[in-house]
Amino acid sequence: MAKIPRVPAAPFIPDPDRPAELPLDDMHLRLEEAIEKLNPPRVRHACRSALNHLRKAWTLHPIDAEMSLFRAITAEEEAATAVIRALNVRKYPNAERLKERQHQHKAAIWPFVTAIADKLAEKNIAMPTMSLRVEGEPRIELSIDIAGQAGLEQQLWATPDEPFNWTFWSDRTGPFKPHDFSEELAALASEKGARDIEAYVADEANRRNQLLYASDQGIPSVAFADSLLIGRRQRVTVMLVVTIAILQTKMHQLFLVQCLDALLRMVARFDGDPLDMPTLDLTVPRLELAEQADGSMKASIIRPVTGYSFRYSIPPRR
Repeated sequence: MAKIPRVPAAPFIPDPDRPAELPLDDMHLRLEEAIEKLNPPRVRHACRSALNHLRKAWTLHPIDAEMSLFRAITAEEEAATAVIRALNVRKYPNAERLKERQHQHKAAIWPFVTAIADKLAEKNIAMPTMSLRVEGEPRIELSIDIAGQAGLEQQLWATPDEPFNWTFWSDRTGPFKPHDFSEELAALASEKGARDIEAYVADEANRRNQLLYASDQGIPSVAFADSLLIGRRQRVTVMLVVTIAILQTKMHQLFLVQCLDALLRMVARFDGDPLDMPTLDLTVPRLELAEQADGSMKASIIRPVTGYSFRYSIPPRR
């Protein structure tokens, strides 16, 4: 895994047309508007802090690359803090085991998001489309194209009642069970040159300290392109969207329960603590994505009951 260099790096020379402020499109501005309406304040302010650090990271880059990267990493940590706080506000099972003051816990969230995205890509499942409502209470809506997994040639987009009220199952290793993304996390760690996911997350969590303090090899010095900051902006954006999705309903959304379960198993390995996990509530209707023994995927709609619905649309809802 790459360490923070301890030799002087070439200075960053910005392009002449580099914008003075962090580039934000309409979606980012709508997201910022939605954040200002979030409650409780402790979640809202973590979101606001994440965006504030991102903006300052962009401004600092031509002046102080080390502090720019420090701000960018802190922005991601603040976004992860918002997710952790939102899970606790909605009282998700065992959410209190995620500690917002432990850097490893916060650093574990983005690799987990990456593992989910890698799994969807592996199974040729298009990334869900997202819409954000800022009028009234902020609300996220996700639509998932399940045509391929349902054996259909034409697109079929399912929009659950709540964005993460669906499940991902697998029987690659035996009887059907909620997928824990451990294979994807191990592959991610290997790709990054780490012996395992714990080592990778520990290294990521320590990068802020590496930027701040001298070592026997010298003082920290970094050089990077603006694309790194744009990448951190994407990470923060995704986690802020997840934060809104968590807060918008008191329902414990099934995929979030599933992911929190798997994430806490990983965190439990960091801390050395045994952890009893809740089982998913299979009495409720849901969308199920299921990986078969041969690696193929199937999608099933478990029929709705009162207070729960799916909508279908061709093409996807925006």
